[in-house]
Amino acid sequence: MVNVALFLTSLFLQVPDATTLPALITITKSALPRSGAEGFKEPSPADRARFEEAVLLLLAGRTTEAASLVTSLNYQLTRLVDARTRLVYWVLREPFSSARGLGTYIVAESWWRNIVFEAPHPLYDINTPEQGATLLEQLRARALFIAGTHRCSNAEATSCTQATDAACDYYRVSDAAHNTKGFFQHAHLATLRLNAPPLTVSLHGNASASLPEVSISDGTSRAASMNSPVSKLRDALRALNIGTVSCNSPGDNASLCGSTNVQGRASNGTLDACLLNAPTSKSTFLHIEQKRGIRDNPTPLIEAFRRATSIPLTLVNAASFATGPVAADSLVTAFGGDLAGARVIIGNRTIEPGFASDTQVNFYLPSDLAPGETTIRIDSASGAQATVNLQVVDAAPGLFNAVQRLSAADGDYLVLYATGLRKIPQGAISITINGVQQQLLYAGPQSEFPGLDQINLKLVGPIQFPATVLLRASGKDAPALTLQQP
Repeated sequence: MVNVALFLTSLFLQVPDATTLPALITITKSALPRSGAEGFKEPSPADRARFEEAVLLLLAGRTTEAASLVTSLNYQLTRLVDARTRLVYWVLREPFSSARGLGTYIVAESWWRNIVFEAPHPLYDINTPEQGATLLEQLRARALFIAGTHRCSNAEATSCTQATDAACDYYRVSDAAHNTKGFFQHAHLATLRLNAPPLTVSLHGNASASLPEVSISDGTSRAASMNSPVSKLRDALRALNIGTVSCNSPGDNASLCGSTNVQGRASNGTLDACLLNAPTSKSTFLHIEQKRGIRDNPTPLIEAFRRATSIPLTLVNAASFATGPVAADSLVTAFGGDLAGARVIIGNRTIEPGFASDTQVNFYLPSDLAPGETTIRIDSASGAQATVNLQVVDAAPGLFNAVQRLSAADGDYLVLYATGLRKIPQGAISITINGVQQQLLYAGPQSEFPGLDQINLKLVGPIQFPATVLLRASGKDAPALTLQQP
C-alpha cells in the first residue's frame, strides 16, 4: 500500500537547478517565452480555481495539501534552502519542457512582513524579478509572484483593457497585469482570501522623462490619508531623498496610476476586475513605477518599506508567554521580526530592552503606567518600526520555568520566580503542586531585578514528578507550570 504522506514528502525536494534565490530567478527568467513567442496558454476556469486554492493552501503553510492539488496542473512544488542565507522558500513552477507561460510563485516558509511582491512584466520591466527577490529576502516578506511570459508574447488582445499599450501597441493576453484568465491573477486572488490579506506590491519600470525616480499609487487616483500605505511609502522615500510622486497625493501631478491593473482592481474591490476600475481603495495594493536605478539597486526602497510598513507584534507575559493584559512593574516579551538592536518607546519614554534579537525583545514595563490601553512602539536598528496596543492591568501573574529546591532540617523548600504578581496581596495568593496546597512564605518583588517577583514555599510532603504547579492570585489562575525531576 502506498504511503501517501511519504509520497507527497518526496515531492518536496530541493530545487534541482538552483541553490540560492538569485540563481532561481536567473534560471526562471532564462526560460520565459519572449516577445512574439506565443508562450501563454490560457488555462480552463476549473484549473484556475484549482490553482487559486493551491496557492491559498501554500500561503497558509499547508504544503502537503498544496502539492496534492498542483500535480494535475502540470506544476511542481519544490523546496529551496538558500545556501547563502539559509532561508527556506517553497517554489511553485511549471516544468520548463511543458510550460504554458503561467508563472512562478515563491512563498517564504517563515516571514516577518505580510507583503507579497508581484512582477507581472518580468522581461519587459528589466530587473523587476531580481528586485522582487531582493525585497522578499531583505524584508523577510511573504511571497514573490513572477508572471510566465514577456508581456508581448502573444498576438491576441486581452478583453480587459481596450487601450493602446506603449510596450506592445495594444494589451495582450500574455500581459499578466491586464488579463484575469491566467494563474497570476488567481494567485493574487488567493492572497485576498487570507484571514489577514497582505499588502500586495506590483513592481514596474519606466523611463519617462516627465516622472521622477519613483511614481506610486494604490491602484486608484483618489486622495489617500496620511496613514495609508501609499502615503507612508511616498513620505519614506522622500525622506531618503528619492524623487517620488504619488497618484494619491493631490499636487504631485503623478501619472501611471495603475487603475487598469487587474490585480489592483481586485484588491480594491471592483465588481469586475477585467472591465471596471475600482470605486475606492482598500489600502492593500501598491503600484510602483521605477527608473532603472531603483530596480538595479533597491536599497532605498527596502529602507522605505522598513519605515513605512509594520511587523506584526505579539506581546506576552515574559514568564508564562501568555497573551492578554499585562501588569505594570512587570517583564514583557515581544515576538516579531527585524527587531535586532531594538528600543522600546512608551509615550515619551525610551526603554532599553534587557534582550533583543531578530525575533524577540524582552523589556520592563514601568511601574507608574496607569491601567488601561497603552501604545508601545518598537524601533529596530534597521529602521523598522512596529506598534501595538497593550492592555495594562494592576496584576497579571505568570511563572518562569526556573525553580530552586532547598532542603533544611525542618523540611524542603521551593523558590519560584514570577512576574506581574507584586501588586496582589499575599493573602490573595495560593500555590498548589499536583493539587496539594503548599505553605506560602513569601510572594513579592525579587530585590535584584526590576519586574522580577519571587515566591518562597515550604513543601507539604514529597513531590511526584512531573509535577503541575498552579498559581492562583485574586481568584484567577496563571498558566500552569510543569516541573520535571531535578
